[in-house]
Amino acid sequence: PDAEGSCRIRAVTHLAGEALMAGVQGKWDHNFDFSFTLPWEAKIGRPRVQTVEVKGKKQKMFKGIPTFKGFLRFPDVTSLTDPSDYDVELIWGGDGPKKTEEIPTGR
Repeated sequence: PDAEGSCRIRAVTHLAGEALMAGVQGKWDHNFDFSFTLPWEAKIGRPRVQTVEVKGKKQKMFKGIPTFKGFLRFPDVTSLTDPSDYDVELIWGGDGPKKTEEIPTGR
């Protein structure tokens, strides 16, 4: 199915770790080791609309866009690891989607 939606990350939380910069034989060496969490909110899918009858006329009532919340947790981000190899934990807030069909995939 076609996917429509947006995802927002507004903050970095639970940031911990250290960074070091040292001069070695006339060159600067940079090292870091961090962990952090990114809270997210995603509005995925088409707007939910319900047809209701008001005073004998059919009208469409907007019921919102399916919205999910959760966290992306990066437990170990280091200067020695390629970004494509970072471990990322996806944590759904609340119950998460009820069925796999509720999460549209892109093309």
